[in-house]
Amino acid sequence: MSLFARVAHVDAACVQLHPSDGRQRAKRRHEVGVAAMIQRVAFLICFVCCSTFAGPLVTTNLLQNPGGEAGTLTNWVAGGTSNPRLDNGSFDPGINPRSGTNDFLAGT
Repeated sequence: MSLFARVAHVDAACVQLHPSDGRQRAKRRHEVGVAAMIQRVAFLICFVCCSTFAGPLVTTNLLQNPGGEAGTLTNWVAGGTSNPRLDNGSFDPGINPRSGTNDFLAGT
């Protein structure tokens, strides 16, 4: 066995037998594990808070007769000089109401 091989063998034996090396590795693994756990808990808290305080989605219209579908200006106040009214698509052919049969039209 060469001198270099003996030194390498002795060094390897010392590293394996040194008790603090294993404790340091275990401590480092513990620190990394704790940091990962803290990140996961923080993500979970953010997710729960965002989903809780966001509230439910509103799927109904907040306006009554929002596009003039009733065929009248019910629940709307027509005012100003623009003379708002309803159109069933006949005012400007090719521009039809988005949904329903009527839409709003303003003009003087």
